[in-house]
Amino acid sequence: MRPKSIYTMSNKIITMDLTTTEPHYVVSCRISQIDAEALDKLVKTGKYLNRSDVLRTALRTALDNSMEMVQ
Repeated sequence: MRPKSIYTMSNKIITMDLTTTEPHYVVSCRISQIDAEALDKLVKTGKYLNRSDVLRTALRTALDNSMEMVQ
């Protein structure tokens, strides 16, 4: 069985596979205080785990939409 890490947030259990072989990259960006507060509000609602989760989801959505336009 693969090791997993378990997080709980808003009574939801989220598991994360710790043995993933996919390469990953670190991306950093500067955001305004207003945007940071908006991210925090989204996290507090329980829809996302943390700010990084919000940004990863937004990036995936933007990339998917862009790829649809290119094809």
